[in-house]
Amino acid sequence: KIWPGALDSVRDVLLFVCVAAPLGCMISASTATPMLFATGASNGNLLFTNWSAWWAGDTLGVLLFTPICLALVGLPVQNWRGRRHSVALPLLICAQVLSGALMFVRQREQTRIANEFQRNAEHLANSLQARLAAQTDMLMTIERFASVSHTFSRADWKLVTTPWLERYPGTQNLTWNPRISTAELDAFEKRLQAEGLTSFRVRDRNVAAQLVPVSAAPEYLPIAFVEPLASNEAALGLNV
Repeated sequence: KIWPGALDSVRDVLLFVCVAAPLGCMISASTATPMLFATGASNGNLLFTNWSAWWAGDTLGVLLFTPICLALVGLPVQNWRGRRHSVALPLLICAQVLSGALMFVRQREQTRIANEFQRNAEHLANSLQARLAAQTDMLMTIERFASVSHTFSRADWKLVTTPWLERYPGTQNLTWNPRISTAELDAFEKRLQAEGLTSFRVRDRNVAAQLVPVSAAPEYLPIAFVEPLASNEAALGLNV
């Protein structure tokens, strides 16, 4: 009996192509894929994708290289020698062409991914730059309002800042921090308390991010006005 078989009948070829090769290659794929997941090298959501890719690659390799190996070293030699030119040589050429095509596709895909990443990075950078420019314009406008207005109220601050906050909703808050000297501190706190902020105090933040009584200093920059107030009321009085 010839082993592993002469593969010279349609039945033998079909059994090899449709049964032996596909089923045999399931063993390595079914063993290796869970090991990749167990070692953390693969995501659980990609188990089937990894398994199918592993199985398909092994099956293609077996279907391509088994006839080549049998034509070169199959026994008995006289049954396979005649196929070296008719089977092995064309398959070797096909393997080389396939390898070259895969390398070409891989290179093209890497180039495509790199170009796409570059485009996305440039788009993000331009978006960030545009947003920073808009934020700068916003701060310059508010700074101009504060510099020409010798006195302004909390309502004035809300009136000026609300349009900017509505246009750029990602802005966390806009604050007015007047420069207060040590001599002015007590009067400043009482004035804000009289305006309705009964618990207003100028405070510092310690290394644990806790608000504590303000330390002695030549001057302070406490948050007097903040918009939107509803979500940032705790920041009032913070010495920035």
